[in-house]
Amino acid sequence: MLTILTISGVVLAAALAAFLALAARRPDAFSYARSVVIRAPAERIFPLIADPVAFTWNPFNEDPRLRGTYSGPSRGPGARYTFESRGAGTGYTEIVEEEPPRRLGVRLVMTKPLACDNRVEFRLEPVADGTRVTWSMSGPVTFMGKVMNQVMDCERMCGDQFTRGLGKLKTLVEGEAVAA
Repeated sequence: MLTILTISGVVLAAALAAFLALAARRPDAFSYARSVVIRAPAERIFPLIADPVAFTWNPFNEDPRLRGTYSGPSRGPGARYTFESRGAGTGYTEIVEEEPPRRLGVRLVMTKPLACDNRVEFRLEPVADGTRVTWSMSGPVTFMGKVMNQVMDCERMCGDQFTRGLGKLKTLVEGEAVAA
């Protein structure tokens, strides 16, 4: 006769195997993006994105215990911001390409809590009411990332931060327009 403990173990092992099999079938790459329309020309918005020191509206830097350092040129390709915090993790961002005032490409390398090497991009497009600013991130998904995505909605988590940051950028830029 099988004991309850044996049956429980078999059921648990089957559930874990099913969970891992579902995780393995998830996509090998991800892409998240959020946009906002800001009532200002791209030329006024771009410097707040392309200069790591001016990137104060970044919601990932809200942890008061965050330690960050800047290196390389003050802006443009090679400008780097290295950070460490309990909330944001550990890693760096580095501008890898720019097309002022339309596009900025950034490399995001994280070492904690999980290692990753992702592509972040900002696109600024003229629209009738001003400029549409799109903040996106894409990259490969490791098996551990796939497992995490089974229990956490990483797209929503990241997307919510992008939305908050773009809202802060909009307030900052449109507030400057009112003050000017």
